Amino acid sequence: MKLKTNNPTPDKVIDFTLKALQYPIPDTADKTSYISSLDISNAMLWDMPLEERFVDSVAEPKERENECAFVFEKTLAGTKLIKTGRPGKSFYELLKKKNPSQAFITYHFIISQPNYELNEKVKLLHDIARGLDFQHVDFTGNPSATITNSNGLLEGELINALVYRLQQAAGKKSFADKVAKRKKEVSQTFTQSKNYVQRLYDHCPQLVGKSLVVSDGPGQPVKLATSVGRLDKLITFLEDDLLRNLLMGWWWKREHLIERGNCYHLVLFLDGQAVNDAVSTLLHQKYGVNPPPELVQNPFDTMIKDIGQKIYGEWLHITDGQGVCWWFTAPIPTQKSLMSEKRNFEPPNSVEALLSFIEHRLKQDLYLRLERDPKIPHFSMGKLPVRVGP
Repeated sequence: MKLKTNNPTPDKVIDFTLKALQYPIPDTADKTSYISSLDISNAMLWDMPLEERFVDSVAEPKERENECAFVFEKTLAGTKLIKTGRPGKSFYELLKKKNPSQAFITYHFIISQPNYELNEKVKLLHDIARGLDFQHVDFTGNPSATITNSNGLLEGELINALVYRLQQAAGKKSFADKVAKRKKEVSQTFTQSKNYVQRLYDHCPQLVGKSLVVSDGPGQPVKLATSVGRLDKLITFLEDDLLRNLLMGWWWKREHLIERGNCYHLVLFLDGQAVNDAVSTLLHQKYGVNPPPELVQNPFDTMIKDIGQKIYGEWLHITDGQGVCWWFTAPIPTQKSLMSEKRNFEPPNSVEALLSFIEHRLKQDLYLRLERDPKIPHFSMGKLPVRVGP
């Protein structure tokens, strides 16, 4: 069977990114809460697809043609608004969506730590807007309004300056090349990953799996080479010891959380039939001929519960007691859920859900990309199994 991909919308990619760039903390009720990292700003991150669409609407070559946001006529009697162009309407629509409940709107910017690189179009918009001091303006929605402390500058004239500079900068070949380069990189990494998962599935139709996050922990920063080396040791432990004869493959992508250091979203692909057999043996050894029915009915969950503490213990050993790891528990949208009003979700251990997880994690890089190290990969996967079939 050919595995299907989602091609998620930008909004769904951002939504999933906000869930992925969180870390768990125990609360007073002995439960787990998830906190967003300071590496991202939730409200501002949500705005990125809106801002990208705004830049596209005013700066795409076929649309651009130096169209003004607003056309004014200046006479001795004053300045009169003659026409509101498409860029002007688009800008006010963007402001309204960013701040739907505010009458006077300040243009807020994404707060991002140096660990991440913004989408090129969003970064361009923010750089130009900052250069024009947009952060000090309370927009009213009236292009003829005079900006406070601006020596008579009209709101619409400032927006015209933004649109003109966007059109000029986005029209350069060097800028278009940077945008295309990022899209190509994301496309290539996902194609490689999808082919890898497809090969695993062809080799083992009972393929299931689980995603977890392993991190350096909240201690002193760890050199990237050391961090990746530790992850390699954990994977070797899983392959040669804990999950021997169960583990079919693995995939990981590196992120960064200020509070947890380098973080690796690690997907473990397991042989579903082998998991069932291993759990059956485990339960009979522990409970005899009458194990608890709920454990028998959910062999995968039983396996995960059994290996979770062992993985955590090994990671603590590898990281000298500093490392932290947790299972990724957020619902993973799949093709079915994206097209269903009921928003159903595939079982989180299914191969379809795992491929969707990988697609969302990689396509985050279209909007928020971890800074690259020239010598150390930002994602990796296991060896390909021997090809089966034609």
